[in-house]
Amino acid sequence: MGIVIISILWVASSLFQIWVLFNWQGYQHLFGNQYLPASWLLIRYTGSWIQRILGLIAGLGLWERRRWAAKIIIFLSVFNVVTVFWKHPYEAFRNASLGLVPQSVIIKLTQAHIPFSSLLWFVVVLVWVMNELFFGFIIYYLTRPHLTSQLK
Repeated sequence: MGIVIISILWVASSLFQIWVLFNWQGYQHLFGNQYLPASWLLIRYTGSWIQRILGLIAGLGLWERRRWAAKIIIFLSVFNVVTVFWKHPYEAFRNASLGLVPQSVIIKLTQAHIPFSSLLWFVVVLVWVMNELFFGFIIYYLTRPHLTSQLK
């Protein structure tokens, strides 16, 4: 049952992220106004496409209980754990939140002597921790001996 859940989550996540990647202007808006030069932004964008396509193929392969698919998902999970700071940079959260958080909320936080950046850092760290726990669980689960014996 766990394999089915992971494969469904992986395919759904890959499809959603592919849908997001189709919007190059939105991607540039989130990541273009930060520390990355245009050439690195293009490399990151291309890498995201490769990762999502591999994830989609591996998710479908895991549904069929293929060993190669589990290995790809483990590799992608390790990659996500190692690159979490590049995947979810503070600057991207700041850029995204500027249009989402009403100015009145920022003013009230400032009046209460709570800098908006400190709350934003809390959210960023929370996302990093959730990322590490999620992908760590997938690595742990897909490397269990009872599970690997079920893969073809």
